[in-house]
Amino acid sequence: MKLKIFSVIFFSSFLLACESASINGAGTTSISDTDSSANNDDSTDTDGTNIDGDADTGSTDATAGNSEAIVTGLDGVTTSSTSNGDVNSVGLIKLEPIGISADSTRGLFGKLPETRTEQEIRDWYMPPTDTCIVTLVSEDDGTVATDEFVVLDQTTNLVSAGDSLVLTDDNGTYATLVQTAGLSGPAYVPEADLNQGAGTNLSIDIPGDEFAAFPGIAVPPVNELNVVSPAIGENIGVSTFFQWVPNDVPGSLIELYTSGFSSVSNEAIFIGCSLVDDGLFGFSEDVQAQMGVDFNDDWTTMLRIAYNVAADGDSMVFVANSVRAK
Repeated sequence: MKLKIFSVIFFSSFLLACESASINGAGTTSISDTDSSANNDDSTDTDGTNIDGDADTGSTDATAGNSEAIVTGLDGVTTSSTSNGDVNSVGLIKLEPIGISADSTRGLFGKLPETRTEQEIRDWYMPPTDTCIVTLVSEDDGTVATDEFVVLDQTTNLVSAGDSLVLTDDNGTYATLVQTAGLSGPAYVPEADLNQGAGTNLSIDIPGDEFAAFPGIAVPPVNELNVVSPAIGENIGVSTFFQWVPNDVPGSLIELYTSGFSSVSNEAIFIGCSLVDDGLFGFSEDVQAQMGVDFNDDWTTMLRIAYNVAADGDSMVFVANSVRAK
């Protein structure tokens, strides 16, 4: 099933904006719901503003000094690395498994203004409960998405990780992400669009520069996402209950995006949610209150996300693979 289809370019801009919490001129609220299966459960505000999240299935040893760490990706992909438990550099690479394009794939690498722990950063990307970001935008805000890279509410200083990042499968080079000058610093986008899917054992090489080198990070597999309800073309409202076939691989997560008009604030409203992949979700009371009872969506989409995480010294990299709802 496919929910309402919309511009991929617009979606990518919104995705980056939500991840960075940097939609200019907009008010952003993050809400965490502790029970993904309840439509009207109590929810509480949180300090995090990310939309990539689920419980971490891996483990690290964050004792003092360097230590061997086994970092397990959400779909069971394991990377062995050396880490001291403290991080001041973070990288994020997001791609889709079928077809690589500049609209759906991006790599960003940044230096944090202050050191944070591995666990804090892992929880930022993979919170254990359903989390929604609500962003209200008035017509005269002149709102635009930026490519700032924000981690734990800190705007990072974007840095170079090398001239290009190479994706390789069993057949050889699958795709190359080349460095380009983004709005806020270096960013990595595909050299060319690819219409064919990757072969088996897909991995990515980060050659390193200002950011550390990470050779051969496995791209995690991700299962297809089959949505049961709402039906194709059905409007999304405050009481919409989402159902999908849950993933039988522990740790994957769902991203849900919807946009419409809020009668409460008389503003456009964008909602981005990171959901536990248990097959059930309804908007919490706090989110419903901001949507308004007569909310109808302009567009809605759902994706399943899987992460692989690698850590080395004071650097961490998150490689995310995704597939859109059918």
